[in-house]
Amino acid sequence: MRKIPIFLFLLFSIYSAEAQRLITSFVLDGTITQPLQQNTTVRLIPAYDENYYHGKKYLSCQLDGSNFTFKDSIAYPTAYVIGLRSTADGNWEYLSDMFFLEAGKQTVACNYDAKGETPDIDNKTMQEYLGDFRSKLSTVNKDLEKIYQVKDSLQKKYKRHIPEDELNDLLSKIKKLEHQQDMILYRYAMQHPSSYVVLWKIVELLQGGYEPIYDTIYSQLTPKLRNCYTGVQLKKALAFARSMSPGHPFPKLEFTDTIGTALTPDLYLGRKYTLINFWYSGSFTCLRQVPALRKLYDTYKSNGFQIVGISVDDKMYGDRWKKTIVEQKLNWPQLWDVDRQKAIKLSIDYFPTNYLLDEKGNIVRKNIKPEELEKLLGALQKNGLD
Repeated sequence: MRKIPIFLFLLFSIYSAEAQRLITSFVLDGTITQPLQQNTTVRLIPAYDENYYHGKKYLSCQLDGSNFTFKDSIAYPTAYVIGLRSTADGNWEYLSDMFFLEAGKQTVACNYDAKGETPDIDNKTMQEYLGDFRSKLSTVNKDLEKIYQVKDSLQKKYKRHIPEDELNDLLSKIKKLEHQQDMILYRYAMQHPSSYVVLWKIVELLQGGYEPIYDTIYSQLTPKLRNCYTGVQLKKALAFARSMSPGHPFPKLEFTDTIGTALTPDLYLGRKYTLINFWYSGSFTCLRQVPALRKLYDTYKSNGFQIVGISVDDKMYGDRWKKTIVEQKLNWPQLWDVDRQKAIKLSIDYFPTNYLLDEKGNIVRKNIKPEELEKLLGALQKNGLD
C-alpha cells in the first residue's frame, strides 16, 4: 500500500475542511396556501442590509401552482424573507417575516393570508429561535407590544398630535423595556455563544441605532461566529456606529444645499455647541420640533450656538424641502442628503435624529430633546460665554 506524502495529506485535509466550512448546499421546497398566477416570481430576500450577506444575495424562481424550490449554497444559518411578486404589476403580493435558512433539505409553508408572519419552516436554528430564544424574551416583548398599542391609540385619539408629556412618558417606558431586552439577550449570549440567532439579532438591533451593550453581546460569541462573513461585517458596523457615539468626533460629510455649502468644520468649530439635525420635510414629527428649534436658534446664536439641518428628502421632494425652509423660517445652514444616502451609511433610519457637538466637533449628546437643550444653553448664556 502506497503512502500519501504528508504535505499532500495535510493539504487535502485543509482543503476538505475549508470546503465543508464555506460551501454547503441547501434545498428549500416551499408551498403557498393558494394557487396564484403562473407568472408570479418567488424571491428569497435578505432580511437585513445586504452588506451582511456573502456572494449571491437574492434568489428567484417561478411559482409552479402552489409550489416553488430554491437551491444554492450556504455557509451557516442565515436570515431571509420570502416574497411573491407578480410580473403583471410588479407589486409584492406576499412578504413573510424573517426566518432562518440553513444547510440541507428543508420545507417551508407560506400562509398567503398571514402576510408579515413567520412562515412554517423546521430546522435546528428555527427550533432555537421559536423555542428557547423567544421564550426568554416573551414577557418583555409582550410589554413592548402593549406600549406600542397604547401609542397607536393615542395617535388616533389626538390625530397624531400626542401631547409632549404623554409622548415622553411612552418613550421613557419603551427605553426601559428595550434595555431589559438587551440585558436578556446578553445573558442568553453568555449561555449560547454559538448561537447564530444572537448574531443576527445584533444585526437587527443595530439597524435601530447603536448601544454600547451590543459590543458586549458580540464579544460573547465564539471566534467561529465572529469570524464568519456576517460576523466580520458586523464588527465593522459596530466600530463605525461606536464612532458616532458621544465622545467621538462627528465625521466630515459632503452635502449640498441651495447655495452649495458642504458640511465643513467651519460650520461648527469654535462654536460652544452645534446641533446637527437630520430631518425631512414630509415628517410631522420633524416639523413639530421646528418652533422650539427656531426659538433656541434665535435666542442663543449670539452665545455660540449653531444648528445645521440635514434633510434626507428624496430627490423628487427637493422643491418641497426648499419651500419648507422658507415657510418655516429655518434660518440656519440647510444641507441636503439626497435620498438619505449618507444617513444610511451612518445607520440613521429614524427622523428626526440629532447630534450635539462641542466646539471641537466632538459628539456630546445624541437625540437631545429641545427642553434639555434649552437648559444647557440657558446655562451657557448665564455664564456669559460667547
